[in-house]
Amino acid sequence: MAASQIPRMGSPLARLAWAWRHGRFRRYRHMAGAGLRFVPNWFRLLLIQYQCRRSGRKLVTIVLIEHIGDIVACEPVARHIRLTHPGACIVWCLSARYRSLVESNPNVDKIIVVRCLTEWILLKASGVGGEIVDLHPRGRSCQHCDVRLKKTQGDPHINNDNYYDFGNLLGAFSRSAGLSGLEKAGPRVYIPSPVVKAVDALKLPSQFLVFHARTNEIERNWRDEKWAVLLERLRDEHKIFTMEIGLSAVLTSTSPLYRSLCGQTSLMELAEVIHRATLYVGADSGPAHLANAAGTPGVIVLGHFRSFQRYLPYSGGYADGTLAKLTYGDGPATSVPVAEVFAAVTEIWGQAIRNPRITKLCA
Repeated sequence: MAASQIPRMGSPLARLAWAWRHGRFRRYRHMAGAGLRFVPNWFRLLLIQYQCRRSGRKLVTIVLIEHIGDIVACEPVARHIRLTHPGACIVWCLSARYRSLVESNPNVDKIIVVRCLTEWILLKASGVGGEIVDLHPRGRSCQHCDVRLKKTQGDPHINNDNYYDFGNLLGAFSRSAGLSGLEKAGPRVYIPSPVVKAVDALKLPSQFLVFHARTNEIERNWRDEKWAVLLERLRDEHKIFTMEIGLSAVLTSTSPLYRSLCGQTSLMELAEVIHRATLYVGADSGPAHLANAAGTPGVIVLGHFRSFQRYLPYSGGYADGTLAKLTYGDGPATSVPVAEVFAAVTEIWGQAIRNPRITKLCA
């Protein structure tokens, strides 16, 4: 029997065992949970909508539930809406793990937390939320429930398989939501003062290179051994203090010029560490977007990704070359030679030392 065929005969217990064996029980459980969690969020949005109507405010709901890079890249959307609708109540709907990315944003008034895309699909179908700015491209599916998002607004040609054919993340996602002219706007990250004090306690050096080696998609990664060779050359030839960030460390160095902060900071503390760095080096990942938003000079390793042979994720200084150097491989990211990245780091590090940043982008 094919895994997609649901048996029509047998006891309920046998059908339940079949669903469990073929992974369907987990999917149904997630869908049921999404349906239950949808209710309090529906009441919350309904209350916000009622309050807006009573006060005469326009309600705008931005929706992009994940990931770090996507949410940071699309931060200019909130600024754009605040500029075009100064008195509006702006709500951002997203996953709880990324809440800190928007909760200190002065252009976002309220946050709706969902656990999966299906919850948002149910909320959208209920008709609450005022004007909807759904930044998800067409064809995106819930990774837990396998429920597919259906959209009618925005550019109908942009979907989950081709969005990089329409520009950077900000440009493609905003066009898919019916907005235009945002693709060049640089992102910002808003770091609250308690986070700054927490990072003060880490006693970071005045000048250091921060690097992030592992992304959540293997094909974006550089090889671990290449990172080891690069960092060794930087320490030996330039005496650069290197600091590794991420969930788990790639290097196991005992050098006094190396320090690992992997798994030791919150998301916003990570943003502040990147903000204080002299230079950011990494693969195409969420922290790279944080570096762009924080105004930290960077060197990014890129290669072929899915069907895109040469793509540009960033806007602002990481796109126009004023803040970063993007090193592209002729194949996957692993094809980029160490010598090319070393040369780029040497160049950008020298520029950053000679011309330290005066104006910081993050607030």
